[in-house]
Amino acid sequence: MPHTTATTLLLGDDGADAAPSLADQAYNCLRRRIITCELRPGTTVAARTLQQDLGLGASPVRDALVRLTAEGLVITLPRSGYRIMPVTLASMEELFDAWRLIEPMIARRAAERISPGELQRLRVLVESSAVEDGGAADIALAGLENAQAQWEIISRAARNEHLWHMYCRLGAQQVRLWYLMGMHEKSLRLPIARGDSLALYRALEQRAADQAEKLVLDFIDRSRQVILRAATRLPSLMAAEITAS
Repeated sequence: MPHTTATTLLLGDDGADAAPSLADQAYNCLRRRIITCELRPGTTVAARTLQQDLGLGASPVRDALVRLTAEGLVITLPRSGYRIMPVTLASMEELFDAWRLIEPMIARRAAERISPGELQRLRVLVESSAVEDGGAADIALAGLENAQAQWEIISRAARNEHLWHMYCRLGAQQVRLWYLMGMHEKSLRLPIARGDSLALYRALEQRAADQAEKLVLDFIDRSRQVILRAATRLPSLMAAEITAS
């Protein structure tokens, strides 16, 4: 992730001072451009153009594109370059179906296996959330990155590499979807307050696996309602694909 505080918390003290590799720099920059729709959904791009834009060589950009493809943000087009993954109503439904299956299980396993150090880092992120209990926040990249950083800790705490890799693919697409919907629907609000994050933290701290699973399911169902309600008001859905304005 391209946010310093969250990255430091995720890596811990041992990895906080490590300089990112050129491939990591390319990945972080391109990922942010995709999530914020600077690289618009459905756009075709050439690796050489990206190299020139980033001022980096072929190898780090190629490595970054491989990672972004694995996360479902980029499609490789043989002999034609790369396409930024489109966003459609069907792809949103599929994302929520997968989200509902995977993240509640991650929360359950994390409640059983999370370490004291992970709980401490998670608590710092929860307390730094910009959204107050009972309030609502405009869609903002910093808040979305904070939420994803929390989930990166939770996903690692599940101690299951398969779940971790599935979360990595889901997480980036979730952030982009929230951000994209916020661009189209200025009144869109995140359906989560600091109290939601704190409730999940407490469930994890207390090893309450059933409660953690239920909290995540409730949040996903609320998110689905908010996102799909906003999406159905977008005229571009008539063409089956949503793009940045």
